[in-house]
Amino acid sequence: MRVIIDDNTDHPSITIDTVYKLFTIENITGYDIFDYHTLRITVNSSACETRSYYFVIDTMFHDTFSHWVYESAIYLPIFKTLKTQYKNLKILLKEKKAYKTLFLNYFQIDPADITYELDPNNFCIFPSPITGLISQAPITENYKVIFTRFVQIFHSYEFKQTRDYVFLPRQTKENYANDDRVYDVNFIYQFLETKNKYILNTEFITDLKDQIEHVRSAPKVILTDGSAFLVNNMFCKNQTIHIIIDDLTQNQKRYYPKIKYVIEFISAFNNNVIKYIKTDVGLI
Repeated sequence: MRVIIDDNTDHPSITIDTVYKLFTIENITGYDIFDYHTLRITVNSSACETRSYYFVIDTMFHDTFSHWVYESAIYLPIFKTLKTQYKNLKILLKEKKAYKTLFLNYFQIDPADITYELDPNNFCIFPSPITGLISQAPITENYKVIFTRFVQIFHSYEFKQTRDYVFLPRQTKENYANDDRVYDVNFIYQFLETKNKYILNTEFITDLKDQIEHVRSAPKVILTDGSAFLVNNMFCKNQTIHIIIDDLTQNQKRYYPKIKYVIEFISAFNNNVIKYIKTDVGLI
């Protein structure tokens, strides 16, 4: 049997902290997401008294860093609350990724509470809004509240600025295969050669707090477009973010209202100035 659920579906659900609506469904054998905001769930009709409980957060583009952060990780803050109601609750992920582990550790989620396998006798909890950054669906007020609460968690950090520049080269690991881009950053290295700077290779980060601390350590942050910008914009505060020129997020803002909202809200909330650069002239 197949069940189709979107945010407006009249389906059994629970509510956490007034804004977190969570659909509940038993004995699923698999799920996928189509049109970026609709769940298509396959269900086995058999019943069993013994249940395994799962919080199912991975979405269509779970293998893309920024998508996972703003579509899935935004629900991590309520996991421990849910676990008080469902004692053996685990987070079900489609696959392991280093960036997922960073956020799971940040929210102090026990590795024993993470699984990649689904017991056929299950009770699954799916968060709503079911959302995608590139969905054309209207942004719900609930998403705005959930998103704001998530951003606020990282806003409170205060670190001393001990450098003039921080540069984040593009990662070479776990990049989304269909959107892997190459940048010529030689002019950045040349410009920074004599500057008080820090080169932050995020693929070697094992603690998200370390990344936030490094990113906050200079008034000017230089990075590449895409996920690096979308996520680190949330970590920056009262800083100028220099994006090595790329049309990616500028084009996405034109077509995808949620990406536009994410960029503009975070930039205003964190008082960040965004500049696109082709040469080192804009870095001075």
